Amino acid sequence: MADDLEYGPARADGEKDAVAEILCGAFNTTVEECGEWIDRAGIDQLRVIRPGGRVGGCLVLIPMGQWFGGRSVPMMGIAGVAIAPEHRGNRGAGGLMSSMLAEMYEKGQFLSTLYASTQPLYRRAGYEQAGTTFDILLATSQIDIRDRDLSVRPIGPEDDPAVAACYRQWAMRHDGSLDRRDYIWRRIRTPRKNTARGYLVEGPSGVEGFLYYMQVEAKGGRYSLKLTDVTSVTRSAARRLLTFLADHRSMAFRVQWQGGPADTLLTMLREQRSRMRLWEYWMLRIVDVAGALEARGYSADRGARVHFEVRDDVIPQNNGRFVLEVSDGRGKVSRGGDGRVGIDVRGLAAMYTGHWTAEQLRGRDYLEASAEDASAASAVFAGHAPFMSDRF
Repeated sequence: MADDLEYGPARADGEKDAVAEILCGAFNTTVEECGEWIDRAGIDQLRVIRPGGRVGGCLVLIPMGQWFGGRSVPMMGIAGVAIAPEHRGNRGAGGLMSSMLAEMYEKGQFLSTLYASTQPLYRRAGYEQAGTTFDILLATSQIDIRDRDLSVRPIGPEDDPAVAACYRQWAMRHDGSLDRRDYIWRRIRTPRKNTARGYLVEGPSGVEGFLYYMQVEAKGGRYSLKLTDVTSVTRSAARRLLTFLADHRSMAFRVQWQGGPADTLLTMLREQRSRMRLWEYWMLRIVDVAGALEARGYSADRGARVHFEVRDDVIPQNNGRFVLEVSDGRGKVSRGGDGRVGIDVRGLAAMYTGHWTAEQLRGRDYLEASAEDASAASAVFAGHAPFMSDRF
């Protein structure tokens, strides 16, 4: 089927319902919920395949950016990849992904990121594990901070620009964080037909932190607080947010949120009483090798040159030799060089984010290079462990 499928945007005249049916069957939800999700994402962001002229599979595009090295790199999030039951096993999903990637390359997209329901499909398409999302659980009784120096107040619609600016200030420091667009902000503020309560912390420089939360019922009338977002850009704001959460302890027994392995709030606590568990590895795809390497930031004091020879089974334009020259925190890419670092595009994705080093990639057969060249490549992409606090 993959050789003769028709790929393209969903048609407004009736294909929304067909896509909703496929999503419903794939993700065990209702047709109505799937239809509402399509409306939120925008029908213009739907891509479908039409074996035999009828919709047989779909995916949703979510345009945004992702922060690496202090710079936002254009990135296309992928969600809702689904194939109708009668077309499964006929390489339709692979054809859907390869057609989408060809479209993304032609449109000048640099990266693509997703949460995988099955890894083999996406690895065949050139994606690889590139960062983490952790689930963090903290009992309110274990929050030992009482700091009310800064003020807290509810977030109103007029505060949205300042809240977004606060998040952006935080995100640019944390590799892997999303450069959010409206789709992600709607998920934070109005998750699954609910409305999250938002509060911000104000200090001398304006908004220094904020959170959004929902109350999740538990036994005995008590509840947990599920944070759809929590951000602080100063130590004082982090302490004030923790105090705010602790003030719910008479009825809220626990706080839960998603973050990274070195969470800002947890570093403020006296003891290690929280629980952190890996929720999922997200996967990333380098859509345009040269564009992606030039778009991200690098350590400002690091000057280096790396000679790559890239292998890409899906996007032929990415094959060949590239020279990456880094200086003053920016990268410049040219074709050519001697290809001393041979790397599969999947390995390049994992090294690009800092999730794996070049030395680790050698152990996975993703990279061929001398120890010296591998060490030099690792140094160029060195940084903290990449993570995302958002799901999509």
